[in-house]
Amino acid sequence: ESKIKNSPHLSNIAVVLGAAVWPDNKPSPSLAGRIDKAVQLYEKGIVGKIQLTGSNAPGELSEARVAYNYIKTKNINESHILIEDKTTSTNEQIYFIKNNLIPKIKTGKIIIISDSYHLQRVKEICKFYNFKTQVAASDLVQGFDNLFSNKLKESVAILVFWFFAL
Repeated sequence: ESKIKNSPHLSNIAVVLGAAVWPDNKPSPSLAGRIDKAVQLYEKGIVGKIQLTGSNAPGELSEARVAYNYIKTKNINESHILIEDKTTSTNEQIYFIKNNLIPKIKTGKIIIISDSYHLQRVKEICKFYNFKTQVAASDLVQGFDNLFSNKLKESVAILVFWFFAL
């Protein structure tokens, strides 16, 4: 967040990348942390809209719908919340941003929100799709075991993306 230029602009959009949904259609700590970061940026006037992304596994609400139900409790103007619930991966979500959000904003910026361990892959995929964006890490604090595991998974995911564009 400290790297985000603090130039309030109503046309800036925070894009919350989808994350796991827990039983009873509750956001996982990762998804809740990403939403909370978007709410912080909105409350500070850095963004004017929040785009929620992510589809679903059979029998559960989409990540975007679960995020929407959670964010509604945060005193955000509902007309400033956008929902995309078809994408199934980070790659698809970045592709959605490139083809659906960027063409619609004239002077604003896109700020992609995810967990800190995930942001390097996000930047690589954006580079692949030939656009620059700002990123913001959620405030989720993970224990060493989880952080190590997630960083290892992300390293493999970046390699797979570089070699196969997946």
